[in-house]
Amino acid sequence: MDINPGYAVAAAVSLLAFGIHVFIGGRLMARPLLATDLPQQAKWLLYLCFHLVSLMVLTMTAVFAWAAVSFLGRPAAMVLTGVAFAATLLCVFVSLRGRLALRLNVPLFLYAVIFAGSFWGSFGSL
Repeated sequence: MDINPGYAVAAAVSLLAFGIHVFIGGRLMARPLLATDLPQQAKWLLYLCFHLVSLMVLTMTAVFAWAAVSFLGRPAAMVLTGVAFAATLLCVFVSLRGRLALRLNVPLFLYAVIFAGSFWGSFGSL
């Protein structure tokens, strides 16, 4: 059985991103968010967004791992390659709009590596 190395990289980095998001982001971002004085609607919508990102990154992990070992997973992985690219662009936009240091934007680098691996998996080994 041949493994698609690009999709394998994308799956591994997606799993790493999931772990960072849930275990570090949950402690450093989600818990303090719930302790703020934001309006209830805003606070809980942001909390929902946090968990939707968790679900998206976990889905990326599963689909890229599937595509790494089976040609049948490639169409779904190609769609998520576009999602990874859009997430990378969104990270750049938010960093620039918020005047945040790009070099400190961990999601930017994770999504960029996920995109690079999945692009390699999609088009580097046709």
